[in-house]
Amino acid sequence: MNAGQPEGAVKVAVVGAGPAACFFVEALLAGAPEEGPAIAVDVIERLPTPYGLLRYGVAPDHGKIKSVEKGLARALERPGVRFVGDVELGRTVTREQLLDAYDAVVYAIGADEPRLMGVPGEDLPGSVSAAGFVSWYSGHPDAIAPLDLTQESVAVMGAGNVAIDVARTLLAGRAHFAPTDVPTAVLDVLGASAVRTVYVCVRRGPHEHKFTFKEFKELVALPGVEVSVRPQWTGPLGPEREGMHKDSVLELLETLPPAPEPGAPLAEGCTRRLVFSFWSRPARIEGDGSVERLVVLDVSPGAAPGAELTLPVQAVLSATGYLPQPPAGIPGAVDGEPLRHEAGRVLGPDGPLPGEYAVGWVKRGATGVIGSNKSDAAETARSVLADLAAGALPRDRPAECWQPPAEAVDYAGWQRIDAGERALGEASGRAREKVADWDRLRALARG
Repeated sequence: MNAGQPEGAVKVAVVGAGPAACFFVEALLAGAPEEGPAIAVDVIERLPTPYGLLRYGVAPDHGKIKSVEKGLARALERPGVRFVGDVELGRTVTREQLLDAYDAVVYAIGADEPRLMGVPGEDLPGSVSAAGFVSWYSGHPDAIAPLDLTQESVAVMGAGNVAIDVARTLLAGRAHFAPTDVPTAVLDVLGASAVRTVYVCVRRGPHEHKFTFKEFKELVALPGVEVSVRPQWTGPLGPEREGMHKDSVLELLETLPPAPEPGAPLAEGCTRRLVFSFWSRPARIEGDGSVERLVVLDVSPGAAPGAELTLPVQAVLSATGYLPQPPAGIPGAVDGEPLRHEAGRVLGPDGPLPGEYAVGWVKRGATGVIGSNKSDAAETARSVLADLAAGALPRDRPAECWQPPAEAVDYAGWQRIDAGERALGEASGRAREKVADWDRLRALARG
């Protein structure tokens, strides 16, 4: 790891290497005045690999979205930018060390903590967070298989694209994902899956869905899957609907047949079943030692108070959102909430904290798509540059301060990982196969 930086450069640490971080680096360097001091940026990432949610959160069969990686790579390849992988804030380096070593510290650490449903039985074996399931099939080195796919019926709780991605993964099978970059071990588990019925339960009505039409259409169009909707739970989908926003999702929903009773024979030519259940608020998860059923409340307009529906499932995946975990030590920061900020300047009890900034989900919460980070990043970059021009950044750092450790993974190390994964994929006729093991990732990075 080359620890050198240009003499007199403004030193910026970006903690995190996901889309928000890369968009910030691009905006910062593009907006820097030519006559000003050089800006040196260290992008510090706890994993040996960059790109965060793009690599470990975007569905593996969404190759077009994953192509964004080429644009993110440009940020890490710019002069004056160093990728510093396998360095974790709070373990390898502290907040205080970064503030001593850099003129500006930008937190781009995302939001990894799953939001709980808060219902009885949520701690039963078989009740898991969709976040863990996504990390597993995306090849994250921290992930383990969180769900027993020898079960036949699964409920997915959520109204966003994550819920749709999870349902598609459960129903599509091995052949669908075989051309993608998921680890072979994941493909083998998907190929042996016994899941035949998936319920997608949404707390609100269909007009308040958060998933996109593209995601929804992909799921509904899966071959061999019988798709239906519970009309008594969907609210007014017919022509009598007044004042309700109509979009392509609602139009497609209106074409779906009503859901059959649990255990009914599948439609001819189908081997799996998908049921959308709207106005379904989780009430409790029941089972003797593990999940055996999910009980949801009917909260549709006109429903009898306390009306319930019991779904015979052996697993529940909660896709109800993510919570940010601010870095330890920031005055006034609250676990589970975005950092308080003013145009990206992190706020303490008495105003902006000198030299500390935020971008991405830790700044605004777990909302939006990857492209949403561009304007967010540009705002924070403008604040950093304005503070630099106004002399508000802490400058003249001591010569003896924290430097990236020798064992950190630099950009060349990441390129060796990248090449190793591509070679692994080529051996099985794929463009890439992800390595999902810390030791193997580090060994590839060392060459």
